[in-house]
Amino acid sequence: MPAHPSPATLKRNLNRTVSLTCEAGGSEVVVKRFHAAGAFARLGDRRRARREHAALVRLRTQGVRVPAPLAWRRRDGAWELVLEWIRDSRSLADLLRADSRSVARNPRLVRELGRLLARIHACGVDHRDLHPGNVLIDGTGNVWLIDLGGVRFRRRSTAPLMVRDLVSACAAVREVLPARFRTRFFCAWWRALPEALRARLPERRALIEGVELRGRTRRRAVVLRNRARWLRESGVCRRTIADGRGVLETRRPGRLGERPVLVRVHSAPRWADSGRASDHGIPCASPLQWFETPQGEGLLGFPEGSARFDHLTLVPDRRLFFRAGYLLGTLRDRGLHIPELRADALWVGPGGKLFLGPGPRLRARSRGRWPRLVGLPAPRTRRERACFVAGFVRACRGTARERAELRRELIGG
Repeated sequence: MPAHPSPATLKRNLNRTVSLTCEAGGSEVVVKRFHAAGAFARLGDRRRARREHAALVRLRTQGVRVPAPLAWRRRDGAWELVLEWIRDSRSLADLLRADSRSVARNPRLVRELGRLLARIHACGVDHRDLHPGNVLIDGTGNVWLIDLGGVRFRRRSTAPLMVRDLVSACAAVREVLPARFRTRFFCAWWRALPEALRARLPERRALIEGVELRGRTRRRAVVLRNRARWLRESGVCRRTIADGRGVLETRRPGRLGERPVLVRVHSAPRWADSGRASDHGIPCASPLQWFETPQGEGLLGFPEGSARFDHLTLVPDRRLFFRAGYLLGTLRDRGLHIPELRADALWVGPGGKLFLGPGPRLRARSRGRWPRLVGLPAPRTRRERACFVAGFVRACRGTARERAELRRELIGG
């Protein structure tokens, strides 16, 4: 939560708004205001505020680093939870968006994250919503857990519960952080875990391999479920009114330059699929605006200087095969494919980077099925094939063993 000179909204969704507010005494606090959608659902807002307040009190007594709960109250017709403001802090999600490489090279951070999860499990906490947006890192490098609305306390953490949390953590970061970071995180968590809990788990190496395998499936399911976020006010879109009609604007548009190449789509599923591909980190058109008209219209953007792929003017060279391999490898790594993906549906950005066209028809990839690109000449020389394989393997976010097996399979095929 960065410093704010005046009250400001930090986070908002359909059910609650989190704001930084200056209280009567002059102190700055965080206020979570509950406003569940629907009159019946709002009857539970009091229980939600009270339960989260109680969870914060309990976890602080057990040594888990969470913001201090200051009060829960009813004000202006809604229930609120008042929390300590952690100064000079940012969420792990914000840090990953800003510079994931710096995060990956921070050994203290990975240790602190592993110890935090181990402490949660030692306290019997069932969080149910572990993701980078619910972890804060303050100016001194300390890690804080936030958003405890769905927390439950168990008498003890079971193996399925701990594995589920590991899979959720792996799924949340596998597309932005290397496997080496995730392995160090697992090891830090394992070392900090009480011996009694470690005894309930499989052998460490088998556990890590199983978590990595399930993490990709979990990530694909989460992104698919969140696809609807691109068609309502949410963490990725804000609603405004322009010329008497509702407009959804992307909160974090991609880096497109001063003059992006704009394209329009007239299909809500195609707009949402572009958002889904963006969530997966797949090179594609960036969603910018969705106009809530009877027909519906979306505005997407490519980086400045992009153009449609033209196989007649582009010379198939080693760089092109590397980029094609990287694009197809990214799809495979996410467990996805696009039926009948054609080269003439792609776009070429600055530096020759390949992008999927507007509204890609993403589908779950069945085992043994490889992504294909129709219309691109096959590599003719050994070097061209090596470049394609290198790009394909480069896109793999799995472990070193997975990448080695993938390289052998590609070369052998």
